Amino acid sequence: MRGHGATTCGRGSSPLSAELVAAPGAAPADAAALSGWASAVICWRVILSIAAITRASSRARPDQYTRTLGAFFACDFVLPVAGSPLAAVSWRMRIDRLGEHEGDRLRAVRLAALGDAPDAFGGTLADAAARPREQWRQQIVELATFVAVLDGRDVGMVRAAPHPTEPGTGELLSLWVGPDVRGRGVGEALVDVVVAWARDEGLRRVVLEVGDHNTAAIALYARKGFTPTGVTGSLPPPRTHVREHQRALEL
Repeated sequence: MRGHGATTCGRGSSPLSAELVAAPGAAPADAAALSGWASAVICWRVILSIAAITRASSRARPDQYTRTLGAFFACDFVLPVAGSPLAAVSWRMRIDRLGEHEGDRLRAVRLAALGDAPDAFGGTLADAAARPREQWRQQIVELATFVAVLDGRDVGMVRAAPHPTEPGTGELLSLWVGPDVRGRGVGEALVDVVVAWARDEGLRRVVLEVGDHNTAAIALYARKGFTPTGVTGSLPPPRTHVREHQRALEL
């Protein structure tokens, strides 16, 4: 079994990108108003982004589609400042689909993932660190690779590919979120982008493998509708003691 581990737009600002800034003390008067304000901004961004995806897809331009796919997941969030529920700041997250020229970027995020959570993945940090640059480029060619960016910093990743033996099924692979940004919806956004990719590829099902000990990831996948299939396994040597199970989402 292959091992593993809000929201978004392409590297560089999309024409649809609009930053929402609320200085401390300038937020709405209560939490309900704050929530409504943020929701209105999110809805506005999603409506414009769906229109952009439709236009780009009709032109059959993959490069532009990649950017607007990210724009679909792009939202500005207004969050309360710790210790001051009436104050707010904004933070921006986006998801980039990597191009084959971005092997160095993939390498940096993947090494961070393997160093942070070695028992969540089939590969090892030592093997990945020794991999030549051409192999990183080839991985991007073979696997749809998405990187989460928060405030201009790569903070998470996920990959996806058609299942090698099950027609109509895609695999969610290599999901990782940096420890300092967990709980901010990054994982949810990365799962969503893989589901969107699978639907765009005409797939009917997405599967993944997750470690039995990885309760946070299991909870995330359950929230997203992934259920156990009954298939179980373990990581390859030297971590065969790490048990994992398969989950699936019907599209």
